[in-house]
Amino acid sequence: MPKFFPPEFIRKSEVTPLQEAIRRMLEVYGLSEKYEEVQVIQALRDILETAFGSKPGDIFIRNNQVFVKLHSAPLRKELSMWRDELLLRLKEKEPKAASIWAIVLI
Repeated sequence: MPKFFPPEFIRKSEVTPLQEAIRRMLEVYGLSEKYEEVQVIQALRDILETAFGSKPGDIFIRNNQVFVKLHSAPLRKELSMWRDELLLRLKEKEPKAASIWAIVLI
């Protein structure tokens, strides 16, 4: 057992809120960026399901672009016309999506 522990591993006597504890855990394990990506993807999935009534295929983020894989050609055509509006709704619903600059339909 090491003699010295980093300060984030030392137990503190005061109570830490659960939200703060989870945020620190995500930072320590280096998962905060991935967690934010998952939140953005879930927000877009909710927007697509409520607005168009169909479930999209895979959604992933690369280089500040959201890629949406669709199985339906008519849905792809409809979403291509609403692409800018979708991006605005996504940024309104999820503030962590501010760095997203494009939605690419596959």
